[in-house]
Amino acid sequence: MVARKNGVRLLDNMCQSVAATAAAEASGGAGADQESVLEAELNRADVIYSQSVLDGEGWLGLGTDQQYANVLGANRAEEIENIIGYRFKNRALLAEAVTHCSTTDLHANSYQRLEFLGDAVLDYFITRRYYDYQPELRPHRITLVKHVACCNDLFALIVVCQGLHRYVRHSSAMLATSVRDYQLRLDYARQIWIQSQNQGEGQSQSSASDQGLTDGSSVTDDGLSSSSWTQHTAPSWAGEESQATTKRRRVCLSEDDNKSDVYWGLPPECWDVVPAPKVLGDIFESLLGAIYVDSDMDIAAAEGFYQRMLCPFLDRFVDSGRLSLHPVIQTLLLCQGWGCDMIAWDSRANPDQLDYMGRFICEVKAHGCTLATAKGESPRHAKFCAGSAFLEKIEAIAPNALHGDLDTLNSLVGDKDKATAESKLDQLLKPLCTCMERRKAEAEAAAAATAAAEAAAMDVEPA
Repeated sequence: MVARKNGVRLLDNMCQSVAATAAAEASGGAGADQESVLEAELNRADVIYSQSVLDGEGWLGLGTDQQYANVLGANRAEEIENIIGYRFKNRALLAEAVTHCSTTDLHANSYQRLEFLGDAVLDYFITRRYYDYQPELRPHRITLVKHVACCNDLFALIVVCQGLHRYVRHSSAMLATSVRDYQLRLDYARQIWIQSQNQGEGQSQSSASDQGLTDGSSVTDDGLSSSSWTQHTAPSWAGEESQATTKRRRVCLSEDDNKSDVYWGLPPECWDVVPAPKVLGDIFESLLGAIYVDSDMDIAAAEGFYQRMLCPFLDRFVDSGRLSLHPVIQTLLLCQGWGCDMIAWDSRANPDQLDYMGRFICEVKAHGCTLATAKGESPRHAKFCAGSAFLEKIEAIAPNALHGDLDTLNSLVGDKDKATAESKLDQLLKPLCTCMERRKAEAEAAAAATAAAEAAAMDVEPA
């Protein structure tokens, strides 16, 4: 604060000095240089602008409420505030929070700084949520669940379902196309999901109802709910290699079957199946950052946004027992638990450039040999699908991320056939993996070296 006041005082002195110089030169008669006078006036304007920045006026290039309204529009700003449940004192922050760097409007900065801040605040809220979770979670389990709860695709899904994507300010035709495409694929995923629930699901729903599951999910022998929609046709955008993805989903329809609900008909864990443009998830974080700044760093105000926008989604889709462990993580756990630590993921661009939904290919490899292959819209999505394809190949699915047993294989048809999954994992890895033999040889060599050192020490001991 002291440094800021000193800076303002210094600028005041500079303003006075520049003004005096300009006046002296302007009254210098015939000898005065008109060009020098103009340069002095421009310098004076620069100093005044810098002073306004330190004073906190128009630090975004905006100085009045009218200018805020001109940038974002009073009606649009109020609509956003109604959705997020917060009234901004400085709507320039709101304008910045929804402004993409591609915009040609020079009156506002992009959301990137606010996104950086919002990401840190959101990380704190989510970490605290699962630290306080009951029953108490072990550290590695907190990490696994937090990996999902902090997912950019999950935030993007909330942004689109809440309608906030309509307010993003940008000047990129490619971005507009990608957002529109994401909406279409998400709508198609809902249609496929709803159709699968309405066709031939009477028996499954009746069985689930008998067990107290009103959402239409079925239960396997291991106590995990499994998706009944997965027995139907997988969405075309998922690709043939990622049908394991659809087989791992669990029912997440609204219990009230209420179409006014923004999440009604949403496929379970679809943020993993339908990748979103990164800008949508960034907007979620930047809005939180804007609220945090606008409220003078009031953590309660930021938590209000978190409680309103994210917690209901986490309660319904993540903490309700419907969240399965990420297939990439589960693939690593299974292979490392078997004894192979030479698992690698090889991602590359698809040479078939007409395959828009499979622009990238990922292979799961052990000791350089391919175990499973899948395509995806991005390297991360392809990796997710490759992990799912591997689990499908050994006829296993990931356990529940919050409560499942991470040390066992959970077969698609229940605990009775875990031996099948284990035998298929053996068939895949035994011909390739020499990790156990290598570790055994290393242990024997270390033991021999220790014994030799002890023997040498005995020989040199004085009589």
